[in-house]
Amino acid sequence: MEIQALAQQAVEQLATYPSVTAKEKCKRLLKYGVLRQKVAPIDPFSWPCALLGEGLLEAFLATGESAYLEVAAGYLKRWKTRKFSIHYVDNIMNAHLALRIGDAVLQGRADACHAVGKQELLELCKQTQDACADWIVHVARTAEGILAYRQHHPDWLFADALGMVCPFLCGYGVRRKDASFVELGVRQLTRFLQKGMDEKTGLPYHGYDEKTGLKYGIIGWGRACGWMLLGLGQSLQYLPEDASSYQEILQAFQRLAAACTVWQRADGGLSWQLCATEGPRDSSAEAMIGLALARGRKAGLLRDPVGKPPGFYGRFAGQLLDRLESSWRQGRLGDCSGECRGFAEYPQNYGCYPWGTGSALAFLAVCGSKGG
Repeated sequence: MEIQALAQQAVEQLATYPSVTAKEKCKRLLKYGVLRQKVAPIDPFSWPCALLGEGLLEAFLATGESAYLEVAAGYLKRWKTRKFSIHYVDNIMNAHLALRIGDAVLQGRADACHAVGKQELLELCKQTQDACADWIVHVARTAEGILAYRQHHPDWLFADALGMVCPFLCGYGVRRKDASFVELGVRQLTRFLQKGMDEKTGLPYHGYDEKTGLKYGIIGWGRACGWMLLGLGQSLQYLPEDASSYQEILQAFQRLAAACTVWQRADGGLSWQLCATEGPRDSSAEAMIGLALARGRKAGLLRDPVGKPPGFYGRFAGQLLDRLESSWRQGRLGDCSGECRGFAEYPQNYGCYPWGTGSALAFLAVCGSKGG
């Protein structure tokens, strides 16, 4: 499994996802046209595609191959033609992608990108961020003043949203010197730390109900752990160390990282539910958790757990990469669990999905291994 091959898969998926079958189209028509039921929009600019964009950006930063950046920028340009349509908080991930691309341009990392001019790219990134920021300012919030995962369930808070919106909120707020965005990002993280965790294992539930306080979903769903680690770790990289709640978030990141390693399988990988060590492996859980830890190590946010030998996290990440290598078959990354449909709805389908591809590409690129 090399960066070049995995990036090619990401490019293909970014151009075609979501692909709706004729059968699915008929079902949607029946629900909407006949039964008058609401159907979720078919959105090619949601979190799976944002993860693919993140993977391609990391591949560009690791290899200098401008084609990867041009594809990611082209994705944002297509979203602009849709007037930055935002259906859910999922779409806000695109703003963080834009923020990071903008940083790469300003740092002189994107000078080799000829398909999109430097000033055009900077303006595209600014427009993407501002459109998402405007949506955040005007969208309804929960009673505690944070962003609900879905507006039709305004009291349900999912771990997924921590990785989807908090890095952008903190990064945008710091860049624009707007404390309200930083405060919202920090509040989103700290409320979940207070209300969405399992005390015994140190792992998150999938989410919680803000009104009742009940926790929902399973403990230690692999991608929930990945989303949470990504949200905590990337947000920390924007926050100044003397910021309010910085130490609380840092310690939570370190605790969760250590808690995830406890459930490493005998084969070196991670299961779709971390605690189900004899259940199916999930390459997306391995990739998301591995990516968060690799970024955390590079940023100096992780120290080896008490009682573990020096370099523990480096070896752990290497073992996860080895497991991902075993999932690379016929030019595609498999063993990725299918899309979750909500609390306690985890279809046991495993195959090739963009959330596995994008996260694995970013993980491989950040680790600097097998560049192609």
